[in-house]
Amino acid sequence: MSWLSREFAEQQYAVVSDELRGIYPDVYLVFLEAMASVSPKTSLLDIGCGVGGYGFVCKKSFHKMRYMGTDISKHMVEFAGGILPGGDFRTCEFFDNFELDYASDADVILASGSMEYTEAPFEALHALLWQTHATIILHRLHLTPESSHEVSELAYCDEHINKMHWNKQELCDTISTTRKISWMKEWTRKRSMLTLVIESDAH
Repeated sequence: MSWLSREFAEQQYAVVSDELRGIYPDVYLVFLEAMASVSPKTSLLDIGCGVGGYGFVCKKSFHKMRYMGTDISKHMVEFAGGILPGGDFRTCEFFDNFELDYASDADVILASGSMEYTEAPFEALHALLWQTHATIILHRLHLTPESSHEVSELAYCDEHINKMHWNKQELCDTISTTRKISWMKEWTRKRSMLTLVIESDAH
């Protein structure tokens, strides 16, 4: 079983649906803090949207903002329609967002638990920095005091998945060669996490 399987999507849908019924957990609250620092926010592309949890939050919090979500899993996209009926969801690989110009349609791009799962996380970061003009929110980054490296860890359905853990200074130095970090929050969810807002290169 993997992220692409229907069972994986069912598990995430169950978890996210429960989260959205009550008080938002920290992953959504920190996202809303990050969004409060962003202007304008007329449209947002969520790369690696999963079952659309952030789409639901955006619809409730930013009524006039256009939300678009993409994910590698067709099953995730299918279940996202249950979280946000009528939402703009598409199936594509991470890097296809730039080749298909999905990224050019948004003034905010959210990458929450997506670029670090690609086969080339630093290339994914560079694509965000160099191939978009939007404000970028990097959310839910796992931090490590060591040099950035991949770790095999448990995800939904007890599935082991390789994921990049980031060294904060290394990550910020990489970003700062191209763009300005305008907002940052380090927080804890079982481990040390980081959320960054990177200014549009139009500033």
